[in-house]
Amino acid sequence: MSFLPPEQVGEFGQLPDEAIVGFFLGPEGHDNFEPNPVFVGLMHEAIQRIMPRSEEMRRDAAEQGDGWIYIIDARTPEGPNGRVPPEDIIGGFEAKDGSLSGNYWANAEHLLWSINGMVRLHDTVLQDLTKTVRDRSSGAARN
Repeated sequence: MSFLPPEQVGEFGQLPDEAIVGFFLGPEGHDNFEPNPVFVGLMHEAIQRIMPRSEEMRRDAAEQGDGWIYIIDARTPEGPNGRVPPEDIIGGFEAKDGSLSGNYWANAEHLLWSINGMVRLHDTVLQDLTKTVRDRSSGAARN
């Protein structure tokens, strides 16, 4: 499974490891899904880099004051303002005194594949992931 659409996969010739979300080790289902640790690390790096710059995140931190601002998987059935199962919480940023503190927590319980499908990330995070995969792939091709 990859986060890249088929038309972008063709750009690479071969699907880069970083673009592989994970693998099914049997029939399709969350019990048979093996996440790709390379992708997991890259996803959390992108979230840490991109989301604190978001106007929405800064506004949420100002409203929260102190506490945690959670990054919710967009596949969650009721949306981010409804009931969110633990496997749909990707991670969170700590807010202190109305600002993001820089502390990020990656939720080890987040599932890249659940009964609701594959992880769905914020558009800016997806764009960053795609750019990172392109950059790393073109660098590997030069070496």
